[in-house]
Amino acid sequence: MQPPVTSRRRLHYCLSSVGFPAIQASISTSLCVLALLLVSIYMSQVFVKTMILCVTLCVVHGLLLIPCLLSLTDPLISRVRGSNKRP
Repeated sequence: MQPPVTSRRRLHYCLSSVGFPAIQASISTSLCVLALLLVSIYMSQVFVKTMILCVTLCVVHGLLLIPCLLSLTDPLISRVRGSNKRP
């Protein structure tokens, strides 16, 4: 018999399978964009800053904020569903 699937186990499985590739992708994108800093054009500097900020925010949201919010809302949803099942 398998143990019950909880939101904590689902979160652990999701982050363990997606977390490392997401971090690798963000690092490789940042390294590729950092090469533009060698060019002394203001537009390339602004582009690098924008891309680094965008990649950082996306990784933080994808690996920290959204999983935390989903794990917090799961007990609320299960309570609402449980209260609807009562006669």
